[in-house]
Amino acid sequence: MAYVLQAPAMTRSPRRPIATDLNRLNSRLRELEQLPPNWDDEGGASIARQALDATRHLLKVRPRLRAAYKLFPTRIGGLLVEFIVNGWDLSVEFGPDGGIELFGFEVDGDRELLPRQFTQLGSEFLEAFDKASGGKWQSD
Repeated sequence: MAYVLQAPAMTRSPRRPIATDLNRLNSRLRELEQLPPNWDDEGGASIARQALDATRHLLKVRPRLRAAYKLFPTRIGGLLVEFIVNGWDLSVEFGPDGGIELFGFEVDGDRELLPRQFTQLGSEFLEAFDKASGGKWQSD
């Protein structure tokens, strides 16, 4: 039996506290963490601990974008964080082995951010993330 995975609707009032978004995302992570092997009836792997931990770390260090984040499983046991900001549809894929990939495309244009790989969620990744998302999004 395939699991139906739907990201919660993204409606955010400018006055809604960031904690509300964190609660939504943590709930989604708990849901994804519970996916069994073969969750998609096509051999999809359970989500790897490294991917879950890296996603949680991104939520912690870039909290101001939480309202835009949507979380999806990958078939190989990773997590995909997708969001639209400043006219760009951006994705961060956390692999089951700890690898990270950042990529995206301009929503109403022809430009694209070609995939770029990182080995850790450190300063090099955060600098690229901030540049791609149009600003430095500091922790609270």
